[in-house]
This record gives sequence, C-alpha cells and structure tokens, in this order.
Amino acid sequence: MGWQKATGYGRRNQAEADMARYKHLISPKLHARDLLAQQGDVAIAVAVLITMIRTAMPVFVRIA
Repeated sequence: MGWQKATGYGRRNQAEADMARYKHLISPKLHARDLLAQQGDVAIAVAVLITMIRTAMPVFVRIA
C-alpha cells in the first residue's frame, strides 16, 4: 500500500477507469475533423458523462 500512495497509483487507476468509461459509453474515437469541433465534442460528451455519473451515484449519509 505504501508504494501506491508514494507513486499516486490510485489517481492513475481512477483516470484510466474514467477514460475506459468514456470510450465505452461515448465513442473510442472523435468524429469531427476540426480541432475546435473536436474540443466541442469532447466538452459535450464529458458534460453528459458527468451528469450520468451524478444521477446514478448513491448519496451516503453517516448515521453514527
């Protein structure tokens, strides 16, 4: 566990899981040809993904 904290493995693992989720739900490739259009496509896709995650994520409340 020490090496995971020292190297930031948890953050890397979370980033890889997020990219896999993005590619699975949205698309593994960009369809627009222009850079500005690609940036817009990614911004819209990320906004949709964040909305989906927030909607499906349970709310935890500490009781004791």
